[in-house]
Amino acid sequence: MTLDTQGRRILFAIFIFATLTRGLYLWWFLQGDPLAGYPIHDAELYDRWARAWAEGQNRVDGPFYQAPLYPFLLSLVYRLFDAPWVPVYLLQSLAGLGSLWLVFRVALRAFGQTPALCAAGLAAFYGVWPFYETKLLPAALASLATLWIVDRLQVAVTTASDGPRFMRWSIAGASIGIAALLRPNLLLIALLTAAWIVMAGLRGRGPGIRALLPLLAACGLVILPVTLRNMSHGDPVLISSNGGVTFYQGNHAEAQGVFTAVPETSGSIVSQEEETRALAERDSGFQPTAGNIGMKASAVSRYWFGRAIEEIRSDPADWLALEGNKLWLSFDNYEHALEYNPQLDPNPLRWLLVLPFWMVLALAVLRLGSPHRLEDAEVPLWIAIVAVFATLLLFFAVGRYRLPAMGPLLAVAGFGLCGVLFMAGEVRRNGLGVLRPQHLGLGAVVLLAATISYSRLPVMESIYLRGEAMGHADIGAAWIGQGKSGKAIAAYRRSLELDGGYPYSHLDLALALKQSGDLESAEKSMRKAIELAPKLIEAHQELGTLLYEQERFDESADVFREAIRQGAVDPAIWNNYLRAALNSRRVRDAMRTVDEMSRRGIPLNPTLADAIRRMRGGR
Repeated sequence: MTLDTQGRRILFAIFIFATLTRGLYLWWFLQGDPLAGYPIHDAELYDRWARAWAEGQNRVDGPFYQAPLYPFLLSLVYRLFDAPWVPVYLLQSLAGLGSLWLVFRVALRAFGQTPALCAAGLAAFYGVWPFYETKLLPAALASLATLWIVDRLQVAVTTASDGPRFMRWSIAGASIGIAALLRPNLLLIALLTAAWIVMAGLRGRGPGIRALLPLLAACGLVILPVTLRNMSHGDPVLISSNGGVTFYQGNHAEAQGVFTAVPETSGSIVSQEEETRALAERDSGFQPTAGNIGMKASAVSRYWFGRAIEEIRSDPADWLALEGNKLWLSFDNYEHALEYNPQLDPNPLRWLLVLPFWMVLALAVLRLGSPHRLEDAEVPLWIAIVAVFATLLLFFAVGRYRLPAMGPLLAVAGFGLCGVLFMAGEVRRNGLGVLRPQHLGLGAVVLLAATISYSRLPVMESIYLRGEAMGHADIGAAWIGQGKSGKAIAAYRRSLELDGGYPYSHLDLALALKQSGDLESAEKSMRKAIELAPKLIEAHQELGTLLYEQERFDESADVFREAIRQGAVDPAIWNNYLRAALNSRRVRDAMRTVDEMSRRGIPLNPTLADAIRRMRGGR
């Protein structure tokens, strides 16, 4: 389909607006946002991974724990630029413009020119895209990749001749494979597309069963090199091995529907792989041998999947309530964050890019009440939307995991906006008499959808407050990373004003206070964190270290011993206990701990090992 002259002018104006706002947004972000110079959580891990690859180091010894394509792309940029973050942000902003273009294209094929222009106009005002385009996260590229999948599927289903159709289905399948190397959950698009092909084929409609082979084969061939690479490390992991842990994070007994760290871990993505492996080895009774020094990543993932299933089976009613929470939170106007909370974005361009999720959802719901038949070119939009939201229900509701659905949803919302504008024109010309009962019923459904999305249920208020508390804590972490402990302390105190029961903010505040030299207040905050979360091993580690540095060896040993009692598996905790115990003359306890470490395969610090050997008479 082609645009008329007026349509081209409108589209050009939309792109000029989107380009200017993204440029201004990025400029202010680099000048005025503390998070611009300090990657946190997942971004920190991607940054470390990319730097190692750019320097020619083997960052990953074993199967990939996370999807590898984003850090690989980062490493290419890092090889070209000494200060690579700005080029990354620029490229991701260009990806955002590409997403806007694809929103227009897929809406044009599905609905026609006017709805497509409405969709592009809506997308230009959706500020969550620029927010994530300026972060070291794969969210922007995952959004672009999802829209590209929809675009290629549309091309495949609307191709008339059998000859090129095979190639076009192959390209669509390869697109899904590439997207899965960014976000493995996008593989669900392939499964849903295959299901649609089969069901449509049984009814004598759709692209035909012959489309299955090129779609699935091309998808598999793209993923195959990563799978073979993982197998070369002795473990048959398809793409990444963190699926089981992620599933557990969203479905364990203490989960609320958003991200919840695995109990007995620090919650840090940087140490998550090692911590969760150690817990799996401990709980499953794994015993290392000479030829098998650690539990395989696939086995660790299966352990966490199995543990989550056990907890679901033990209380299915509670799990169903949890799924209800996830369903509500998935369609919530609030952008629930793992890190980088959009609600706390200080960028002034945020107040120009004001399109909220609830409005996009309400306009998209209008399509569901439309009498227009669902054409084949529209089906890929709904497949992508369903695939993304299904993974939120399977794991947990997070705004940046929802982001890949926003392009297709904006395309559908363009159709809804076009309908609203048309009906408004009819009412203006002919009065309210043009409205029919079905219009009023559809309006009520849309109003209900908007109300549900916009509302914050009182029973979930703690989730919202915890999310904002985490956001302020992340800002504090950025200030700490830049050595500005005063600003960090203010951010952590704000975090605790919102949620005084958030143990990580107490711990982070303690670290900022320690950096500023206020050791007494730091100790109080560390003890408060432990009071709120006795299994927060990181808090025991920091408190024990603080006490040790003050030569309060007895107290330090008690803290480290309590961490071990709470299930600590980090060798640093055990070795720190030994140091404190030996300095406090608990020689017998230290020797018993050495024997226990030997039985459990926990490595002993070489310096401590020499000291222990001398104390035992050279043995």
